[in-house]
Amino acid sequence: MISSTSFTSKAVFILIGALLLLPACASTGKPAPGYTGEGERLRVAVLPFENLSGGPVPLKTIRQSLIERLTAAGITILEDGLLDRFMEKHRMRYTGGMDTRTSGPFRDEIQVDAVLITSVELYNESIYPKIALISRLVSTGKIPKIMWMDIVGKAGDDSPGILELGLVESMEILEIRALDELTASLTRYLSARDGDMPAEIPAAEYVPAPFASYTDIPQMEQPTKFDPKFYYRSPLPTERKYIVAVVPFLNYSERRKAGDVLTLYFVRQLAKVSSVEVLEPGLVRQILLNRRVIMYGGVSLSDLDLISDYPEVDLVLSGKVLDYEDYSGVWGSPRVDFSVELLDRTAREIVWSSKSFNEGDDAVLLFDWGKLNTASFMTSVMVANTVDKMPFR
Repeated sequence: MISSTSFTSKAVFILIGALLLLPACASTGKPAPGYTGEGERLRVAVLPFENLSGGPVPLKTIRQSLIERLTAAGITILEDGLLDRFMEKHRMRYTGGMDTRTSGPFRDEIQVDAVLITSVELYNESIYPKIALISRLVSTGKIPKIMWMDIVGKAGDDSPGILELGLVESMEILEIRALDELTASLTRYLSARDGDMPAEIPAAEYVPAPFASYTDIPQMEQPTKFDPKFYYRSPLPTERKYIVAVVPFLNYSERRKAGDVLTLYFVRQLAKVSSVEVLEPGLVRQILLNRRVIMYGGVSLSDLDLISDYPEVDLVLSGKVLDYEDYSGVWGSPRVDFSVELLDRTAREIVWSSKSFNEGDDAVLLFDWGKLNTASFMTSVMVANTVDKMPFR
């Protein structure tokens, strides 16, 4: 039973917090995030979520919660009724990417400036729940391009704290934190895009030690234990910009959709490299379907000509996933094992080849400090360290 003294104390703290937040909520006279500078804000269509978790996920509920947060942040969201009619008209069934067949009509027919594509990588409601979301904002028009991309992965035992007071056993709380972080990341990008604030701002609050946040991964020096175990690198000219196509990874693991997941991790990390322009995955999918490409053992040098639908492509990245495993409950450790190849389309040679494999407790120092509790977060670190050593860096 809660005492009246405890209740009164909590009420006082809530009142003080509300008063402190009032100045921040006041109007600053600046346009809302997503302002185009032409009298209207960016109009965004939130596509139905893609399920890459391999299990049941309340996709509609999570999507609606994200829409409510984006709307509250001042982002103009396309009405679901109009989106449903558009998707039915264009027979749009795949929502994990954007291609040229729908990108143009999105802008020309219903005046959508960008599409938000979100995939649920992990949704585990065990005693310490886990959730991982991959989201990107893709421009519409003649050629779809990635504007922003982020990944949020959380586990209930990420930050146990003193006497394990930080443990989270509620999936609802964890979901709220993940969606809040994703919304904050997108809002920061849109605000920086419009000149309201610097682009580089520390992101998450709820992340496992010793890493500060997903946003910090490309900027901070990572433990060498998460480097590729071995790699081959051929030099490339660094004074030019490369267009990279990431083809779907082959999946040899027991985790369904693991190949699609690793593909998105590399797309996200490559998009952060200033000397690289990475193709939207939906556009790569369209090219492979148009050419009826079936990759039984990965991309070979002879397959490079099949990407002639997009002749500007300089490099093609492919890979294989041998293990991608999370764990449920209290005990365990995630495992990730993948290999990567980067092919130069002009020189017709392999310029990068690497092998990476890790477990979540590889960087543990003492009492599980430094343990990574989700394959999602560990993969982000491994992929960041891999891309950081590639020849165009």
